Amino acid sequence: MSRIINAGELEGTQEFLEHLSTHLPDEKEVIMTIAQRLKQEGMQQGIEKGVATAARALLMSGKLNPKEIAETLNMPLVQIEKLAKTIH
Repeated sequence: MSRIINAGELEGTQEFLEHLSTHLPDEKEVIMTIAQRLKQEGMQQGIEKGVATAARALLMSGKLNPKEIAETLNMPLVQIEKLAKTIH
């Protein structure tokens, strides 16, 4: 198994999961549960990145103050203020 991972023989995540399921049929349910969790984490990271990008754009535009941005994007004000320091 580690030979396949190290050699990069599998094209992507889905192929890797199918390979694991084929070679570990008794663990298929656990593998799919892990895959679902990873997918959800990836989606959450994407959402967070998008919100941070929006916050950065709003800060750069100067049209809203940090408190308004925090309220609009449902983010902690402290996080917006920290982001603002990296822009100015």
